[in-house]
Amino acid sequence: MKFTKTEEQKIKAFGVEGEDKIGLWSLMQLTCPRDLSKEPDIRNFLRTKSITATPDERVKELFEYRITLLKGAK
Repeated sequence: MKFTKTEEQKIKAFGVEGEDKIGLWSLMQLTCPRDLSKEPDIRNFLRTKSITATPDERVKELFEYRITLLKGAK
């Protein structure tokens, strides 16, 4: 429960609201050895004003990108 609550707070700070996107974020974080919310490239992607996607859409894009990377790591 503590992990879930912590990750929910982290991603909500970037403006993410959807429970499904919070779940995707938590899954990515659970399977990553580093704190994704502290990675500069990810922080920039989630915060950049010039990107028209919503914060929720951005989490979905990150998740899909992660899946693509994992598929290539066979």
